[in-house]
Amino acid sequence: MTKLRKFFEKVFFNSWVVGLLSLVWFLFRTGLKPTRAIYPCQQLARINIAVFGLPALLFFWGRFKKCPKFRKKVFFSAFFVLLFLISFLELSHYLKNKRLDSLGLVGEISGAGLPSRVVWITDDRAGTSYSQAWESKANQAIVDNMLDEAVKGLTDRSTVADAWTKVFSDHNGGRDYAAEEKIAIKVNFNNSYSGDQGCNEGGCPTVQVVRALLRQLVNNKGISQGNITVYDTSRTFPPYYINGIRAFFPNVRLNPDADVWPVCTVADSVNGARFGCAVAGANYLINMPLLRTHSMAGVTLSFKNHLGSTNTSSAFHGAFFNLTSDANSLIQLNSHPLIKNKTILIVDDAIFGLKSGGPGGMPNIAPNSIFVSSDPVAVDSVMIDYLDSLSAYYTGKDPRVAYRLAGQIGLGNFATSCSGSSCSFSYSNIDLQRCNRVCGASGPTSTPTRVPPTLTPTLIPCPLKGRGDATCDGIIDILDFEIWRREFLGIDTTTKADFDSSGGVTILDFEIWRRGFLGQ
Repeated sequence: MTKLRKFFEKVFFNSWVVGLLSLVWFLFRTGLKPTRAIYPCQQLARINIAVFGLPALLFFWGRFKKCPKFRKKVFFSAFFVLLFLISFLELSHYLKNKRLDSLGLVGEISGAGLPSRVVWITDDRAGTSYSQAWESKANQAIVDNMLDEAVKGLTDRSTVADAWTKVFSDHNGGRDYAAEEKIAIKVNFNNSYSGDQGCNEGGCPTVQVVRALLRQLVNNKGISQGNITVYDTSRTFPPYYINGIRAFFPNVRLNPDADVWPVCTVADSVNGARFGCAVAGANYLINMPLLRTHSMAGVTLSFKNHLGSTNTSSAFHGAFFNLTSDANSLIQLNSHPLIKNKTILIVDDAIFGLKSGGPGGMPNIAPNSIFVSSDPVAVDSVMIDYLDSLSAYYTGKDPRVAYRLAGQIGLGNFATSCSGSSCSFSYSNIDLQRCNRVCGASGPTSTPTRVPPTLTPTLIPCPLKGRGDATCDGIIDILDFEIWRREFLGIDTTTKADFDSSGGVTILDFEIWRRGFLGQ
């Protein structure tokens, strides 16, 4: 009996040590910011305190009651109350999760305010085959219709123009888009390392989706092409993308940051990585990620897409899974005012995707989908659930780490509906609208609607001029340099070498020619 008593005393003593150390950690890491109490590491400390600390304290209660000194009793009582409150916080968190589980939801949610709407529209007619030429990878008319229905479904508006009016007014507190305000569209060309060839090897955007977005902004909302910039600061655009956009929208600015050397940046930075001029100079930001897994980050969706909004994407590597918001690189980047305060919409190009082996490689899924939301945390949460439902491979790391933190600090609503690969896609804080071909103001339905006619491309007499082709012969060579030289020195007063359409011939035009001549 004596041995058994000593055994239990030893067990409770060790429990006391675990609980005490957990309490010290909890108080140290939470500090004067109560919101940190729900961080993952603090959650673990709360569990230890509830499981080990409070029972151990109760075990020693009898001894403390006999303590004759009043100050020690006061100290112990305060200590007891503190442990009780922390344990109560953990218990309430546990009961809340159990309630959500009973509703068929996973209790892992975070975020503040009303549910965030996410529209997930699918049309199996959208994609043809990734092995096709770029103009044939997707059906432009079908993609146009998908995005039209998505923005109408997102805003509960019956026309695309009205939908965009609501997008702008929601962002501006009631004010619509004002003439001459700038819009930056962030696309993902992380795999554009060898022009069209690199993109044909997999993992580049389909040009039809960005054209559908530009058609809405320019044709439906009436925004000037010159006020729109499509960019990826840390990468160059391949010819298929440049030509595919300019054939329809010749005055949209295409990746001006990367077309000069050094890359155009501003002083604002995160981890030493400077933001590009395009995002810094814009009033609004539209994020257009892809649906892919990633060998380092688990997934590369809207959050990670902004590594390309800076000039040094590698500055964020190695900190994707840090468990505190002030050390997690994805949180640091997406909470910066240039990103957080300007983002009005996320449009995920999920016509094709990668459920494993990302970010490079040929697509191994064809979701034929577009995901749209104004909440990057919510839309990424849904897309991760979708990848989970396909048994995606994340290289052994949980891609939701950053999104849990993002929800806790108010960047958006985080949730997951999955247990393994079983996902209900039901959420308490995300209003998911799943649509098959039609959403619109009438709500989700599977009834097909009239597909809008495809835009007719404008024939550009000099499609490679923006790459340095002054002679318009389809070749960027030394003759184009000679034209630039004469115009730059004032020998020739024409502006054939005005490659950036600035109205004059400058040293920046030489840099455009140089990069085009070298095939960069």
